[in-house]
Parts: sequence; C-alpha cells; structure tokens
Amino acid sequence: MHETGLAQEIVNIVEEIARQHSPKQVIRITLNIGEMVAVVPDMLKFAFQAIVENTPLNNARLEVQIIPVTAVCNKCRKSFHISQFEFSCPYCSSVDLTVRSGDEFLIKELEFKECP
Repeated sequence: MHETGLAQEIVNIVEEIARQHSPKQVIRITLNIGEMVAVVPDMLKFAFQAIVENTPLNNARLEVQIIPVTAVCNKCRKSFHISQFEFSCPYCSSVDLTVRSGDEFLIKELEFKECP
C-alpha cells in the first residue's frame, strides 16, 4: 500500500514546517491529490492516523481534495475532463493532449493554532 509511504512523507514535511512555526500546533492539513495519482483517500487517512498516533500531530485532521483529470487537445484546442482514463479528445478524437490537472499531489494548506 503506497498510501503508507505517502502518509509518512506528509508527516515528515509537516513536522519540518511545524518546527519553523513553533510554538504552534498543526490542527488541519489539506491536500490536493489528482485522480491520476491513484490514492485511496480513506487508506491515506488511515495510514496518516496510524503514523501520527502519540506524536505532536496526533490531533491534526487530514483533508483530501481530489482534483479531476483535465486536458486540452493540441489539435482542436478544446479543454475537457478525462473520464475513465480515456486519453483522447471527445471533440476530434485526437490523442495529442496536454494534461492540465489531475496529476498533482501537494500540501495545499496547513492550519495552526497557538500552543497553550
């Protein structure tokens, strides 16, 4: 399950950022994950919770926003959503496409609160 490795990397990055903003506590982490990354959000959240148990991130809430796969056709220049991974233009049937979104995996936002 690659979600565990991804969760560990998220924790590593967030812990480093949190150290830079001490004495604040991370309470929410928002991720943007593209459909093409093939991450199961519930599995990622489960792995994250297991990793952060008994750590300063224990109470942090992980939110996942799935970004749809969109592309533009390099032939007819129309934009469209790619569904079911059919990488051809629905307007002209060209396969000469440029993916615009749906392949990202990024920490979009961190929410902090002051430590008591």
